Amino acid sequence: GPLPDVTIPVLVSIPPGTPPTPLTDSATAGAPDATQGTGTDTETYSAAPTATVLSIIGQPVNSQVNAPMTNADNTTTHIRVAADVTAGGAVDTTYTGNVTLSISTNPPGNGSFVVNHVATPTITVAAVAGIADFSPIVVNAVGFGYKLTASATGLTSATTTSFDVNGVASSCPTGQSCTVKTTSTGGQTASVQALAGTGNAIITATFGGNVAAIHPCTGATSGVLTFSGNRQKLITLTLPIKQLSLVFCYGQPTPFLDILYRPTTYFSPVNQEYEGLLPLCLPKFTGPCVKSLSLSKTAETVVIQSGTADPRVMG
Repeated sequence: GPLPDVTIPVLVSIPPGTPPTPLTDSATAGAPDATQGTGTDTETYSAAPTATVLSIIGQPVNSQVNAPMTNADNTTTHIRVAADVTAGGAVDTTYTGNVTLSISTNPPGNGSFVVNHVATPTITVAAVAGIADFSPIVVNAVGFGYKLTASATGLTSATTTSFDVNGVASSCPTGQSCTVKTTSTGGQTASVQALAGTGNAIITATFGGNVAAIHPCTGATSGVLTFSGNRQKLITLTLPIKQLSLVFCYGQPTPFLDILYRPTTYFSPVNQEYEGLLPLCLPKFTGPCVKSLSLSKTAETVVIQSGTADPRVMG
């Protein structure tokens, strides 16, 4: 009577780079009481696809200078690079080659990675199942707009999104208020207090960096404070009394009301900010604005109320 079909698995090994190869498979079946039967099948086999291009599947985040890069929930940031068969395609899980990470956009010009307390221009790790994991990432120079490039022999390189390395940075959990403090080379101190809000946030504060003087103020950029974090914030600046500042320049990505309570119109292409002089905080005015100003024999202290626009600069 009729018998069921029989399937015989065939394993073929084709070395990488081999052109498509036709191979013939033959199978013979026999039994003591039956005429022997033979089946033949010819198939064309191709080598398994191999990696041709790198892709970034774990992007960097803003970090603190000389400190491991961390996420908003305080976990370590993993910059992960995949060896893909094609751009946007599947990962070549057989790839185990070395992948090198370097700083391609270096805003201060002197930034380096720090590995085991030693500055180095590159980091190289071997991929495991087609993925290279770089962690932790430590950068030793403040700068805004860093980018990293991953490269490997024979593969198209890939570049990360941009990130900042700040003077100070702190993870602020949901529902909590957090404060970071920093000091400029000119003796200015700043305290940035993020008010309680929903969602984890990274709060940063930096004097200087690759920023331009803020319109309509002029002067050294080392006195420009850059801060970020998607929470409403209170910024307390303490300045040497010799400066005796009565007006404060401010910038943020969206227009705000200036010292005359008119919408700002000047946009700095360098800082990517709308910039102008801050007004005083009036009742029910949400800012940004100058909340208070006080003087002592040695210092001037000003408290600035900030919105949630992120990031922004002040001088």
